[in-house]
Amino acid sequence: MPKDLRQHSMGQLIDNIYHQYRRYFPQLFMISLFFELPQVILSSVIQSRSANNLNWQLLSSGKAGMEQFLTQLQNYITLHGGLTIAVLGLIVTMLNLNVFTPLLNGSFYSLSNDALSSSAVNTFLKITLAHPIQQARKRWPAFLSTLWLLIGLSFAGVIFFGLVALVISLIPGFQFLLVLLYLALLVALLWIVVRLSFTFTSVIIEDKSNWAAIKRSWSLTKYRFWFLFMMLILSQLILSFADMGFNSLVSPLPGIWLQTFLGWIFSIIIQPVYALILVNLFWDFKRDER
Repeated sequence: MPKDLRQHSMGQLIDNIYHQYRRYFPQLFMISLFFELPQVILSSVIQSRSANNLNWQLLSSGKAGMEQFLTQLQNYITLHGGLTIAVLGLIVTMLNLNVFTPLLNGSFYSLSNDALSSSAVNTFLKITLAHPIQQARKRWPAFLSTLWLLIGLSFAGVIFFGLVALVISLIPGFQFLLVLLYLALLVALLWIVVRLSFTFTSVIIEDKSNWAAIKRSWSLTKYRFWFLFMMLILSQLILSFADMGFNSLVSPLPGIWLQTFLGWIFSIIIQPVYALILVNLFWDFKRDER
């Protein structure tokens, strides 16, 4: 638990997040690299394998000319590329969703919580990277089950609104209600996303899971919705502008590979920021309970 039990203003929270990020940047960066590097290697191997197979197929045909080249390219993509790319893409997506993302975010939440806890404020630099990663691995089943519960609820909500929209569209003279329904859906989604912002933070920090984590987030965000909403919007704007600014700096550089590599490094650098924001907000809302 943090030593400071006072509720913070928006400016104080931003200042605290900045100082935590600057002080613990090496640990945060190494965690990002630890989980992002396997994904990049896996994706690169898949892309390279597909490209090599494509080149071998085209070169072994023995045909010359642009027309034949394009024909062979189209045939390869039609016969081999589509299914292969779809299957490999699905594998990478499922690994990212079920393994890399839960462990990465869980490690961020655990490490950020250590940065705020009274028992670790002065000794945090001595804590190895193994601690937050082990904590994330320990809570991984709970994180994963909560994630799929939310995915299931999202699908159920989409099906429900789809059925309502279908019924309305079949009623003569009531099609104008579809616009109102879509607007209501947008507002409801935004409201629910903000109210459930602390779900996974509660999974890691408070050892809750599934409905308990959802209820905990719902309870914490009951009275300060607009403050949380503004902080999340502000954080997204800052990260988006930082990303656009960096892309504008590297775009004149020669070579797409260099630009891609620098963009990947920058994404690793800013990736922990959102976790720091959520954990600091989480503790600030817990202070509000007192």
